[in-house]
Amino acid sequence: MLSTKSIFIRLLLLVFLLFIAWRVFVLGMSEHYVELALSGDDAAIDKALSWNANHPKALYLKAMQIKTSRPDQAIALLRQAINENPAEGRALIELAHLLRDKNQLKEADWLAGQGVKLLPAYASVRIQAANYWIFRGKWDKAMENWRAALVTDALLGSKIFPLMLQVVESGKGGTMLKVFADNPPVWWGGFFEYVARNSASLKSLVAIAMMRQASDVPLSAEERKHLVERLIKEKQWPQAYLVWFNGLSSEQRKHLGGIYNGGFEQEITNSGFDWRLLANKKLVSISRKGSYGVQGDKALHLMFKGEEFHFRHLWQLLFRGVGTHEFIGKYRVDRLRGRGGLKWAVYCAGDQSQLLGESKIMLGLGEWELVSFKFTVPNEEACVAQLLRLESTGKTPFDNKLEGEIWLDGLSIRSLRRSNPVELSSGAKK
Repeated sequence: MLSTKSIFIRLLLLVFLLFIAWRVFVLGMSEHYVELALSGDDAAIDKALSWNANHPKALYLKAMQIKTSRPDQAIALLRQAINENPAEGRALIELAHLLRDKNQLKEADWLAGQGVKLLPAYASVRIQAANYWIFRGKWDKAMENWRAALVTDALLGSKIFPLMLQVVESGKGGTMLKVFADNPPVWWGGFFEYVARNSASLKSLVAIAMMRQASDVPLSAEERKHLVERLIKEKQWPQAYLVWFNGLSSEQRKHLGGIYNGGFEQEITNSGFDWRLLANKKLVSISRKGSYGVQGDKALHLMFKGEEFHFRHLWQLLFRGVGTHEFIGKYRVDRLRGRGGLKWAVYCAGDQSQLLGESKIMLGLGEWELVSFKFTVPNEEACVAQLLRLESTGKTPFDNKLEGEIWLDGLSIRSLRRSNPVELSSGAKK
């Protein structure tokens, strides 16, 4: 038989094992409700704390839930969470926010810095810290934390770039971008594009672009593209043209014949003062191809599918000076059928209701032939830049229905009265 002592020891062991099992169950239930809370179930926070009143994540989540309505209680909960897990960097920074509101700045600053030291690679902690330093007016520290967050996860740009732009446009932190502009990090291109598309004023974008141009790292093709597109949007035609022109390679500059890439030998970039295509293969297919009779290796081939739509899907911005010019080009129609046809037309880029000139209608079947027309650029602000467009000529959708092919090649514009567009644009009438 077992002695009384042995039975007692076994009972103690059983009680201990039952206690361990209960603790595992309690902690497991608490952790389960914390996971539910993290997925968006706010009611699960209190359930997690009912199973384990000292769970650091549950304490942190409860503090976040009540920080606006009961900040003092939230402070107590955050202190408790930090006591349970001193490495809880998020709790440290959130506590810093609340203490800042109470003007306890010395402790708040220390907590914000300590939170980042504990979790330097956590992007969410970096964003929390950046927000804290913005409220403290320490723009350099905010920028540094945004930089670290973007290095960790470049996809955070959608959240961080708007905040960085706000700092730049406030005039309080723009110069702090210089360290990034001098040696652009991997996320810089996304930020530059965001500024180009979303800045309230052109001034902010130009300031950043000037920082980049002053650095030893050349402006990238994508940066230049976004800068040019914003300048075009703002109708800053001379500046847009010069920035675009300065980005052309020596080979590309060989194709500046009044119309850029008028022989379609270069790939079409859909930007700047290059050709622009609106591709819709269900309506018309557009491609660069070789064919008999072309001047070089390629021509532009358009195949219309017999759909009723107004074709205005091929155009190019021009920068011709005040005076008279002549458009000259080649075309070949291959069973191009319809009630209307196609024509080239030139408009003022700043007022596209102002037609400057147009070609004859191109339709039918034939060999390569020339098409030309003259147009005069007035000394008006709306016409500092111009728009050359291929378009269908019908008045109704049915009249615009086209089926068949057309080839385009050898397009150019020559000035009948030479002028300097940059100089003349400065004196344009408003």
